[in-house]
Amino acid sequence: MKYLLSTLGFLSLSFFSYSQCPDGETSVDFVISTDNWGYEMYWELTLAEDNCGTGTIAFGGNSNVGCDNNNPVTGGYADNTVINEGPWCTATGESLVIHE
Repeated sequence: MKYLLSTLGFLSLSFFSYSQCPDGETSVDFVISTDNWGYEMYWELTLAEDNCGTGTIAFGGNSNVGCDNNNPVTGGYADNTVINEGPWCTATGESLVIHE
């Protein structure tokens, strides 16, 4: 029992420190809810001045679709699910864009 409590304490400490960003940065998280065609979805997070495919901070979904919306046949998210993505740390006050 003592080892179990130590392990649980370590895991919660690890989770807590993972969700922290350094000073001057802010955490970004997404909660994605899919419909009957989750495999068709692709998103990408960039700085506001960047186009899709340039300076990508994070991306998710079907990489076969990508920025040019090609080939949404395989890959991507499951249908009718909720997916948590992130966190990512970005500079506080930075303007970001979600390309979809």
